[in-house]
Amino acid sequence: MDHRPRDESWVSSSKAQNKHTLAHLLLDLGVSQLTTTGTHPRTVLSHLFAASIGEGGPSKDDLLAAVQKWLDEHPDHNRIVVEQLMSDAGHALVYTPPYCPEVQPIELLWAKVKRYVAARSTHGRSLTEARQQTEEGFEVVTKMFCNSIVKHYHDWIDQFLQTDAAEDLLQCGSLAGVIKYLPLLKAASAPITAAAPMQIDPPPPVPAAVIAPPARALRKHH
Repeated sequence: MDHRPRDESWVSSSKAQNKHTLAHLLLDLGVSQLTTTGTHPRTVLSHLFAASIGEGGPSKDDLLAAVQKWLDEHPDHNRIVVEQLMSDAGHALVYTPPYCPEVQPIELLWAKVKRYVAARSTHGRSLTEARQQTEEGFEVVTKMFCNSIVKHYHDWIDQFLQTDAAEDLLQCGSLAGVIKYLPLLKAASAPITAAAPMQIDPPPPVPAAVIAPPARALRKHH
């Protein structure tokens, strides 16, 4: 399940799209021409994007390749709704790794809601009742509970970063250190690197008591 919603500006190179959709997508992106794939490449102008191959148009694979080429040339175009909202508020996102429930606060939130629903289970409960109880379960989730599970996972990450399993991130010392040195970490993983490995000075110790950050007011997405 994808927890990262996309808006109407998202550009996809999915093969599920038909040729007509791909042709008009390229036109909307301002692509004036494309080069076909295969052993005998040729240039196709934009007014022929939707034409058949017999009429001098491209194949669906040619259109897909052109969309992917555009995406490769515009790596910052596709941004999910959350990224847009956070960027507007002056914040950056650091994604947790996939298939790692140990660092996903939503897992504990879901567990709380599911326990609420399970405790109200009755024989022959309808789908409507189950849905209503699920919505009620989310209503009992408080800000304090959300802060507590986020802190729980932050503490877990800090402990993990003190072990050899953290590998290169061990030198960061904590989640705060990872966030602080994120630009340097990205630079160190770039294709062109310095001859000597990059050494990052460890951050200061994380205070024992972590104060929850103030609530952030994000604009609504229209």
